[in-house]
Amino acid sequence: MIAVVGVDLGLRKAHFFGIHDHGGVDLFDVTIPSRTIRNIRSIELKEIHSRVKEYYSGVTCPFFVEEPVVAGARNMRVSLGIAQTSGAVISAIRGSSYLIPVSSWKKETIGKGNATKEDVKAWLFDNKKPYSVACERTNSPQDYSDAACIAVYGSKMLGLDL
Repeated sequence: MIAVVGVDLGLRKAHFFGIHDHGGVDLFDVTIPSRTIRNIRSIELKEIHSRVKEYYSGVTCPFFVEEPVVAGARNMRVSLGIAQTSGAVISAIRGSSYLIPVSSWKKETIGKGNATKEDVKAWLFDNKKPYSVACERTNSPQDYSDAACIAVYGSKMLGLDL
């Protein structure tokens, strides 16, 4: 049974890293490819929502979702789009969900709130090698590494420390 899920968000994607109570993992991603209807945001969001709802239909564990970063004026559109993706994901989840600031999960897992992508991957490899190996076997190892660390953060917050 999945005990906790960490979610790393993107504009048209979300990567999920579930940790089972016995230590196994479950990886799932939703990626909306570029296509002619790409600019119809409502269709993209409905697709994300539908896929997440279908995949996690029977799962009621807590989901820890990376909070969208508030960026400067140059990246405001991307920030707002990721916030929309967050809403599509959270509304599809049956269990409880928690928005976690990037600096919080990095501080609690890696040890510094401004950890780099390399720091995240190195920490995961050194401290949760089975999770690191699972991430490296995917087509998006960095996104899954972030999601795995978010799940580890969630498990700590729940007192599970998986």
